[in-house]
Amino acid sequence: WLDRLSDDDLVRFGLGGSPHYVLLEFPYAGWPLSLHEWVFQLTTREITPVIAHPERNADVQAEPEELRPLVDAGALVQITAASLDGRIGRSARAAATALIEKGLAHLLASDAHPAQFDRPECGDAEHHPDDVIADDAAMKKLQATERHQLELKELA
Repeated sequence: WLDRLSDDDLVRFGLGGSPHYVLLEFPYAGWPLSLHEWVFQLTTREITPVIAHPERNADVQAEPEELRPLVDAGALVQITAASLDGRIGRSARAAATALIEKGLAHLLASDAHPAQFDRPECGDAEHHPDDVIADDAAMKKLQATERHQLELKELA
């Protein structure tokens, strides 16, 4: 489907209307067979794929390292704050923490959709991330990606 979209069409799907970032919703079950191809196609078009909430997926929970080739190819990984602070469950929290510790998480988001919420909340992960992320090295890894966060915040 991606190869059928022109660059102009693809821009309409950009995060915040930006032509530089496209959010890829990760399924809660299973592994998208074409995901590697989508990441390749987007990065060759100078678009950064942002993979949303993979920590909720059972396959990622079992093997967080499966995301490494996608990150190495240029994708960013966005974890949901509610996963990190435990509101979505222990498995999602463990996977979110593992992704951060392995340097595979780049963005923290509320996962709130504008039509549902006036002000998205990230809970404790937004206001006290050092309380949620106990491992000092993991916290530094998440902070090390701040330039990506700042670029995306400018889109809002």
